[in-house]
Amino acid sequence: MKKGITLLELLITSSIFSVIILSLYSAMHTGIMSYNRLDSASRAYHSARLILDRLERDLSGAFIYSVDGAFFKGSVSEVEFFKSGPDEDLCRVRYTFNGEVLERACYHGMEALRREPEVPAEELSGNVKEIAFEYASLALNPQGRGWQKSWPQENNASEAFSLPPAVKVRLLLIDPGKRKNPALLEVSRVIPLH
Repeated sequence: MKKGITLLELLITSSIFSVIILSLYSAMHTGIMSYNRLDSASRAYHSARLILDRLERDLSGAFIYSVDGAFFKGSVSEVEFFKSGPDEDLCRVRYTFNGEVLERACYHGMEALRREPEVPAEELSGNVKEIAFEYASLALNPQGRGWQKSWPQENNASEAFSLPPAVKVRLLLIDPGKRKNPALLEVSRVIPLH
C-alpha cells in the first residue's frame, strides 16, 4: 500500500483550515470595527470637552460693560459678552452657531467697542449638530431658580445691566466617522458666572 494523502483527507484539512482562517478574520474585523467606533466617540467627546472648557474659561472672566448697549446678551444659539483675564486686555467674545458650524469671535481693544467689529470668527467645530444656551433666572420661583432662553428678557430692567448667575450649555455633536447613521453625543454643562 502506498503512503500519501487521500483526496478526502485533503478536503477535510482544507475545510478545517478555512474555518480557522474565517474565525480569525471575523475576530480581527470585529476588533478593528470596535476600535474605530470607540476612537471616533472619544474624538467627539474630546472635541465637546475642548469647546465647553474654552467657553467656561471665557465666561469666568465675564463682566458688565454698559456703554451703548454693550453688555451680556444671549439667545438659544448665540452668546456675547465682555471679558477680561489676568493675561489679557478687554475682550468682547461672541459664540455663534449658524446651523452647521460653531464659531467664536474675540474682539480686542477698540475693536471690541465697535457695533459690528471686522474681525473674522474662528471655527471651533464643524461637527456640532446643535447647541443650546440657557440662562439662570434672577427671579425665584417655588422650585428655586429657573432657566430662560434669552438674556436679558424683554421688559426686565433688572437683567438689562447684570450677568446671569449661570449659563447652561447643551452641546450635541455628530460623529463624522459614521456616514450612514452618524452617532450623536450630547454633553451639558452648567457654568456659574459669579
